[in-house]
Parts: sequence; C-alpha cells; structure tokens
Amino acid sequence: LASNGLVALLVSDPDADQACAAVSVRAGSFDDTRPGMAHFHEHMLFLGTEKYPEEEEFDSFVAANGGEANAYTMDEETVFYAAVNADALAGCLDRLGAFFAKPLLDASSVEREVEAVDAEHAMSLLEDQARLHSVLRTTASAAHPFSRFSTGDASTLLGGGGGSKGGGGSAVSELHAELVAFNRRHYAAPHMRLCVVGRESLEALEVLAAEAFGE
Repeated sequence: LASNGLVALLVSDPDADQACAAVSVRAGSFDDTRPGMAHFHEHMLFLGTEKYPEEEEFDSFVAANGGEANAYTMDEETVFYAAVNADALAGCLDRLGAFFAKPLLDASSVEREVEAVDAEHAMSLLEDQARLHSVLRTTASAAHPFSRFSTGDASTLLGGGGGSKGGGGSAVSELHAELVAFNRRHYAAPHMRLCVVGRESLEALEVLAAEAFGE
C-alpha cells in the first residue's frame, strides 16, 4: 500500500462464498525480550482497539458472519487470520486492521491474559507435538534463540524470567511497558504482509485494504 509501505497480496474470486484475510508480522519468539513475550503480545491484540474497544467485539463479529479467526506465534513471525461470509469482508478488514493501527494493550488486562497464556502452556504439556518441540529445544545449542522457552507462562512473564509465579504491581507495570515497547518496535507496516481473498474486484479490494491498513 503506497501510504505506508505495507505489501499486500489481493485475490479476487467472484464465485467465493467466503472471504478471508491474513496478516504476517516479522516478529516471533526469536524476538522475545523475555520468554513468551511475542506470544503474550499476540494474545493482547485480541483484547480491544481504540476503534473497537470491547474485548469480544472482533470474535463476535466474525462468529455472527459465519467465520472463524485465530493467530499463532512462530519463531520468526506471528500470523493473524480470519474468514467470514463474503459480504462481511469490509467489516472484518476494518476490525483486523485496527489490531495493528491502535491496539489498546490495556494494562488492566495484563494479569488476566498472563493467566490465559499460562493455562495454554499447561494444556500443551499433554500434547505429543509440544513435548517433541521441548526435546528439540532442550538439545539445541544454547547460543541459538531456538533453545529458549517460547510459549511463556506466569513465571517467565511476571516472575522476572524464571522467578515464582505471580508478581506485584511493579512486575505488571514492567511487563506492560515492555509489551508496548515490543509493539512499537516490531508491529510496523514495513514488517508486515497482508493477504486478502474476496469476491470484489482487485480495484475494490485495494480500496478496502488501504482503508483498513493504511494508517
């Protein structure tokens, strides 16, 4: 997009009954400032934006329009995606774009979302794929970022990178400040790639993408 340098791939399919969008950000667990930061930041983006401050607004919109949405954090990138009924693409893009333009990253949500990350990690301990990844990580060179714990939990996010779970107000404030700094450092248009599939013409898709992601 000419306004900010974001690279977008647009696909026009006039027969599509669903539309979808995905954003890849060149920032992942290798960029962690503490174990789990990139993953925690991914979670926080779903908790409201200046334009749509209600936490469940995005998920509610997607569900009401026959779709699904999610995100995942990898070593070197984080991906956000959504699919909705074809006629709801504009609203979906507007809400997804707000994630990256002006997310709330509300300090009052930090402790609760740390608990969500911690619970997610605890559940993953029962999965064979997660166990295999843990073995690979443990046997990797300690000098390589792959060897670091990437999912994050309460102790790494609020315990100073390995202390006890929990943490007082200062720990929450420090994590929140680090979260905001992580967002400002990595979540910029030159680090992002957008893909949109819809039944609109390429010209119309370009307009929608520019309106939603042009800031």
